[in-house]
Amino acid sequence: MKNTLRMVMAIALIALVAFALIGCDSPKSLAKQSFDLIQKGITNPTDPKLIEQSIKLQAKIEKLSEADKKIYEEELSKLFGF
Repeated sequence: MKNTLRMVMAIALIALVAFALIGCDSPKSLAKQSFDLIQKGITNPTDPKLIEQSIKLQAKIEKLSEADKKIYEEELSKLFGF
């Protein structure tokens, strides 16, 4: 019984981590990350850390499919209130 419970808990933990990783690069998540970076960049546009994060984020956005890019753009528009 203990071994079965341990195995179920391990599978549940692996599933949670997998879902968290998948969600990190979703179009909505990337839009939120972009919005947050833009907000931070307004106050400190020359921060090297923000520039590096922006470059990494742009690379992730470029890898999105056309459908996901549309979702990303729609979500970003919502965040900015357009």
